[in-house]
Amino acid sequence: MPPFPLNSVPERPLGYTLGACLGRGAMGVVYAAQRDNGPVRAIKLVPLALGASQEARRLQREVTLTSRLSHRNLLTILESGVVGAHFAIVMEYLNGGAADAFIARPTPWQTVVRVMRMAAQGLDHAWRTGHMIHRDIKPANILLMREEERIVRAVVGDFGLARESGGAEGMTLTKTGMILGTPWYIAPEQAQGERDLDHRCDQYALGASLHHMLCGAPPFGGKTPTDCIIAHLHDPVPRFKPRENTAPEALGTIIATCMAKDRADRFPDHAALVMALSAVIDGADQDHITSIISKPTTDRITKSTSRWTRPTTARFARGSSGELPTVSATPGTDLPLPVVTLDTLAQPPKDEAIEAVLVEESESQFTLAIGTQIDEYHIIDATLGRGGMGEVYRLKDQFLGRHLAMKILPPGADATTLEKFRDEGNALASLTHPAFPAYAGAGVFADRHYVLMEILQGTDLRAVIREKGPMSEAQVIPIARCLVEALSDGFRRCGLVHRDIKPHNLVLGDDERTPVRIVDLGLAAYFAAPDPDDFTGQSNAYREDEHAGKPVGTPAYMSPEQCRGEAATPAMDVYSIGATLFHLLSGKTMYTEKSAMGLVAMQLSGPIPDLPAYLPISRGMRTIIHRCLQKNPTKRFVSYRDLAAALAGLE
Repeated sequence: MPPFPLNSVPERPLGYTLGACLGRGAMGVVYAAQRDNGPVRAIKLVPLALGASQEARRLQREVTLTSRLSHRNLLTILESGVVGAHFAIVMEYLNGGAADAFIARPTPWQTVVRVMRMAAQGLDHAWRTGHMIHRDIKPANILLMREEERIVRAVVGDFGLARESGGAEGMTLTKTGMILGTPWYIAPEQAQGERDLDHRCDQYALGASLHHMLCGAPPFGGKTPTDCIIAHLHDPVPRFKPRENTAPEALGTIIATCMAKDRADRFPDHAALVMALSAVIDGADQDHITSIISKPTTDRITKSTSRWTRPTTARFARGSSGELPTVSATPGTDLPLPVVTLDTLAQPPKDEAIEAVLVEESESQFTLAIGTQIDEYHIIDATLGRGGMGEVYRLKDQFLGRHLAMKILPPGADATTLEKFRDEGNALASLTHPAFPAYAGAGVFADRHYVLMEILQGTDLRAVIREKGPMSEAQVIPIARCLVEALSDGFRRCGLVHRDIKPHNLVLGDDERTPVRIVDLGLAAYFAAPDPDDFTGQSNAYREDEHAGKPVGTPAYMSPEQCRGEAATPAMDVYSIGATLFHLLSGKTMYTEKSAMGLVAMQLSGPIPDLPAYLPISRGMRTIIHRCLQKNPTKRFVSYRDLAAALAGLE
């Protein structure tokens, strides 16, 4: 993705003239900027085409959090504001780029260690004065100031994922079980979505970053982000093999301590890490470094329910002056593994704590008000939800007296988003099986495209199990047959792959012909030329998939290839059908790990579970579920017709 052109942003945002493009990330583009003849600054611009998006709120939080901190090794933010369709943050300008340059261009180990020591000093201040943790430490977020060829300062920037340990502020934008961070550097406890994080997750990332810069490769790689994260959870820290032969072995000891799986085995605080790095620079031997690591301390972190008082710290403006850089506006180079937010990986349904900590959206975050008249007959009477593709409202049909759901694009949606939206609408219109919500029309309101669909009401199967316990095989068989028939029809008509089949997305139907109905097509993909009789060898010829390469779904029901972020195939839904039938018949998910990544690890390599022997379930049903749950998709049912035939043979 190239940086958006300068003519797409308002002229002189916040009064600044934009110059060279300094880099880009998942949230926006950074330019050099100058106001009149003042000092050069850096300005981050984030497009707000999706309205009050989560990214925009994270940026506002970044400004709020970092404004409380004042330290030479933390990036100073000077001002911010909304400029037209963009959010702008003005920061001090550092002329030396980022520390990720050390990866492509080997740098003397002493320089790398000094830079990481400065970063650790900044993080130590953030933790000690504000109990702030960064959660996305990586070389690209450590910025450098140079005087000629000498690095005179390093600062930690981009607090977009930061949160206060022990406070509730971080919970407004994330929920328990959500995995935030960059896979190459993420700490095990962070990867598992734990809530009680402290500064030691940043220390782990510092150690992984130091390894990457000194060795030229991250400590853990992997073909997919999921593979990388699982390695952080289970694999030992690799042997220290620096590119520079003169790098002392003690650095390997420091890295291994930072990256200990159990955070109690890491440095007790950033100050201890700074001390160890200083000792290495000063030529200390391995024994001295070991003594620093093992030195008893009374400052170890213990779990506590006590709250702390946030200090108030005055800010001061730092920044270099000079002429606006005139280098060509080319984007910075991203790392092959981007920041990954596995925000669609829900926790297992038994974990009620997730729902308890969510902060509900307020109506003010929606762009249309209750009571808005959409057309002659339809008026908004409730908000239903928001997502990357727009907003969902409930409409009252004043002529027929019924309710409909309206999904409407955000203001200013671009041509690509509109094309995807039309494809989704066309696919919805082609789903004629009664198990799917019925398409009810489309239109344009205030230059925003929308589609209308039936609102499915009823009790979902998860709630049924919670209230009444496991279902009998006689109850499950017609549900399974209807589910397979509907998915088969959807795949034949528009290449539908649902990607989130689970009990909570299945609602009890109204009649014997349709005993279950399918909701939530938000993660669906659509195959361009489906073969309903054999989908095991399908190519990746899907219509453009906004979730391509991402492990999306609900971990308790996701197939191994779905966990790896592979291209969507109907074999994924077959696996989810097996996991769903297992849950309906046993009353519990087939894997019971508490964390999202624990579930993903079991889906990838755990044994295929068997239904408890004491349950009165036929051998035929057990065989069907076991075949659906094969790790290798080619060993599952080769088509929906094949699966339907097996179900038809059950009594």
